[in-house]
Parts: sequence; C-alpha cells; structure tokens
Amino acid sequence: MAQVNQIAAEVISRYKKNYRYAGKTVWAIHTRDYRMNSPNECQILITVPDILQIMLMSPSNARSWTPRVKRIIFDEVHSIGNAEDGLVWEQLLLLAPCPIIALSATVGNPEEFGSWLASTQKSIGVELVVVQHPYRYSDLRKFLYSPKSGMNSFEGMPQKVSRFNQLEMADYMRAVHPVAALANTKQGMPNDMSLEPKDCLQLYWAMSKCQTPECLLPKALDFKEVFGTEGRVITKAEVVEWEENLKKVLHNWMEDAEPVFVEVAKLLAAEAAERDVSEKGDNERGSGAAVEGSGPLVVDLPPPSCTKEYLAKTTLPLLQTLHSANALPAILFSYDRIMCERICVMVCSQLETAEKSWRENSPKWQKIIKDWEKYKADRSSRGSKKAKIVLPPGSTKADQMRENAEYDSSFWSSFDPSHPSPEFSFADFRKHTKSELQTDIDNLIRWGIPEVLVHAFSRGIGVHHSGMNRCVIASGFSPWLC
Repeated sequence: MAQVNQIAAEVISRYKKNYRYAGKTVWAIHTRDYRMNSPNECQILITVPDILQIMLMSPSNARSWTPRVKRIIFDEVHSIGNAEDGLVWEQLLLLAPCPIIALSATVGNPEEFGSWLASTQKSIGVELVVVQHPYRYSDLRKFLYSPKSGMNSFEGMPQKVSRFNQLEMADYMRAVHPVAALANTKQGMPNDMSLEPKDCLQLYWAMSKCQTPECLLPKALDFKEVFGTEGRVITKAEVVEWEENLKKVLHNWMEDAEPVFVEVAKLLAAEAAERDVSEKGDNERGSGAAVEGSGPLVVDLPPPSCTKEYLAKTTLPLLQTLHSANALPAILFSYDRIMCERICVMVCSQLETAEKSWRENSPKWQKIIKDWEKYKADRSSRGSKKAKIVLPPGSTKADQMRENAEYDSSFWSSFDPSHPSPEFSFADFRKHTKSELQTDIDNLIRWGIPEVLVHAFSRGIGVHHSGMNRCVIASGFSPWLC
C-alpha cells in the first residue's frame, strides 16, 4: 500500500487535465482497501496484482475496458518468485492484452527471465526488449557503526538535528570508503562495487599520491581534464564513466602492483579516520573500529557465539544514533527469520524497561499525569455543560466556539497513559495518526500476528519476512526488521 501511495502521489503531481464530461479522470486508485475516482474511466490506473487480475478476467470489462488498455507497467516484477502471489503475477503476464513494461532492481537472472517474457509477448505480436542498467543513480554512502564499550543505558530519544540524514556528524558513525574495505586483494574487486562522486574524488587523490614511476595514474584521468575548469554542472553519466576508468586502473594495480594498491587503501582508511576525529573531536573507538595506518580497513566483528549478546548491546544505541541524525526510518536486514523477531522483541523490551524507569523517576512524567488527572476532573465536573472560557472583550461568538473546540480537542483528549511515551517510541504521528495506527493494529490482531509483535508495532517497530501471513507497512514508522 505504501508503494501505491507513492506512485499515486507522483502521478498526481505530474499529470493534470480538464475533461469536458464529468466522471473521467487522469488517474484512479483501486485496491482491496479503498478506491479513488473511477477505475474504468481514467487514463492512469494505480492498482495491485490481484485487483488487476479481477478486472482483466471480468466479463463486463471484456469489450469495454480491456481493449482500451494500452500499456501495463509491472513494478517490482521479481515478486513473481513469491510463494503466495507468484501465481497471480504469472497469470497477469500471460494474460496481458497489450505491451508490458516490467521493472525490477533485484532480478537475479535477467537474461533468462527476459527471454521468457519475450516469448509471452511474442504470442500477441509484441517484441519485448530487455534493457539492463548497471548503474545506481541514487548514491549509497557506507558507514561503520562503532559504539563505545559499556553503552547499555537508554534514557529516551535524543533531539533530532534539523536537517535530514546527517550521519557524517553522528556519534560513533564513521563513513567508510569502499576501496578501504577491500582487505583481501586475492579476492579481487567486486563487479558491483559502486562509488559515489565523493568516493571517486577521494580515490583519485589517493591514487595520485601513491602512484609510482612503474604505476602511473594516466593524465587523462585528472579530474580537470575530465570535467574541465569552467565551473559547469557535472552530470551523473560523466561521473560514472570516470568511476569506471579509475576502477580499471585500480584493478590493474591490485593484480600487478599489490603494494601500491595497499598504500591507496591505507591512505583512504587513514583519511577517513582523520576526518572522523577532526569533525567529532573524539578518537575513542570501540568494537568495529578501523585499524589505522596498517593497511586496508579491518573490521573487528564479534565472534559468532556472541552475536546475540552483541546485537542486544548495540542495536538500540544504533537506532538512537540514527534518530539523532534524523536518518530514520531504517531497515535492519537479517537472513534468519527467528533473529528478525528476536531483535524486534529485544528492542521493544529495552524501550519498555527504560520507559518504566523513566516514568517512576521523572518529574516531567509526574507533572503530565497530574495535569491529565486535572483535565479528567474538569471534564467530569462539567458533565454535558460546555467549558466556560473567558475571552478578551470584543471577541465574537465564532471566537468562543473556536476556543471551545480547541479546548475539547486538546492534547489531553487523546492522551492515554498506557500508550508509549514519545521519548521511548519510533512512531511518528505527524506522518501516521494515532487513529490510523490503531486501525493497523486491529488488522494485525485480526490476521493472527503474535501479540508481542503487535505490541512492538505500537512503538513504530515492524517485522516482515516471508514466513508471516500478513504485513502492514505504515508510512513514517521505523525501523523495519527484514
């Protein structure tokens, strides 16, 4: 549903049109949960596979609606591999009455899958072409989280920074250059290793400093030669080409001049450490710290026998750091379904324990409860009478009504002391209201989701894996454990 809303918002913002006759619209949404505008009288329909299947197989649509379909865009087409929905996807691809556009970023065998899709489209006289794009245009920045030892206490969510996603300045978070992480030169360079423009520039400077007479960095790769000096806007395509050429030279150094490559990796690791110290003024590092000045970045991972204990000590502090950097929502991945649920329960339990201790000792919470009791007593004493609010002279009847409404719909009217406090919850009610959250929780209970996971959901923590029968994705909630 979140994806439907995202696509619908993009369509609505891009396309507008005035129709001569009522009932026709540019866009419509049709899912099992709700419908907006008329699905049969729109130019762009945003829907889900099972609804599209019903519409295509409906006898009433066979002559009127289906022949008007000009294109079907299947987003996330790799979902055909799902055990539950895969059959619906396969039927849609075979029943499509028009040319299709299939999109995916995670198909493992695009050639084979594309060949099968081409054969299905050929049956209706359409030639399907497979287009592969190996470059990611939204850059991914890599960080290493290395908390101090003994970070076990949690006293509430810290203050967020004003700007979004400021991880560079976050405590215990360190940017990692991908080349500095290539500790084993015998394994070569990963084919899918991508560098953002900042990484490319840092790599260029490191290679320039470490080059030798036997291993020279070609003059043609000088960034002034590549991009010029006019101060113009540099396109992503130009950076991608520069990145590929830099990696080719670096790969040759890795194979034919390993000492030079090691010096490059060492320099990148050392420069990252220097930036980390200069920006944060804190050189104390714990588990996961880089070994500086001794070669490529080496990560001190916890031994397998301590994985659960390590996660118990570091997961909530990590989320706390992301929250303070305004870098949530986040998705935590694990290949173990049981571990997903364990982490969820563990984080939720830690939040509850910290919240209980805070409520028992916090003057702020005691004042909140006192004010709430006063509000309830006031409402009880008034009964059905309206609140008597004294306004300044000259106020109108409309002013009086507005003040009464604001008084009745105040913070206290929706306050419930049994609900999690904002300081101990990841839920953001500016993006997802409490009423919407309660609807999601009711659905989860009805679908048979374990109570402990539903309880975690009320704090903005969700779990999703293929072993679960249902999952509700609420926009604005974080983190998700997958």
